[in-house]
Amino acid sequence: MTIANMADTVRLQRKGCDRCGAGALWDVELPSGRHLRFCGHHLNEHMPRFENDGYPIVALQSQRSV
Repeated sequence: MTIANMADTVRLQRKGCDRCGAGALWDVELPSGRHLRFCGHHLNEHMPRFENDGYPIVALQSQRSV
């Protein structure tokens, strides 16, 4: 296992947004194979680029409507 792979493993075990530390709801896989986790706010901020580039986006937990 490389250092980069170990860093990804640790990141995937975290439950916080990579931008602000709030609860992560979404996982985005980058072309390099690395993953980023986002809260809803930060996913919305970056969504146009992710959709344009075709990055896979996966919900980490079921979404509840209020």
